[in-house]
Amino acid sequence: MVQVSVWDQPTRNVWRVFYKHAFLTLQQTYGKSNVASPSKKSFPLRIDPVLWAEIERLAAQELRSANAQVEYLLRQALQLRGRQLPKEDEAGKQG
Repeated sequence: MVQVSVWDQPTRNVWRVFYKHAFLTLQQTYGKSNVASPSKKSFPLRIDPVLWAEIERLAAQELRSANAQVEYLLRQALQLRGRQLPKEDEAGKQG
């Protein structure tokens, strides 16, 4: 029996196009500020394409965006090293 994922490639592509269009529309309307999360720091990142593909695959499995997956993995890594971050609600109030 062949198992079909709800999030097959054509479905993901449709959603990517939709979100890209929505984001560009917001950018044109409100400028080039961080529209999705104004309280978060924007950061350009150079990353190995193979590593990025794996992050995207993992993000899709866990129903997150690739950006949210990177943030999740960074938080996990900090916790493993014994670093405590304030919860997101508290961090927003401080900054």
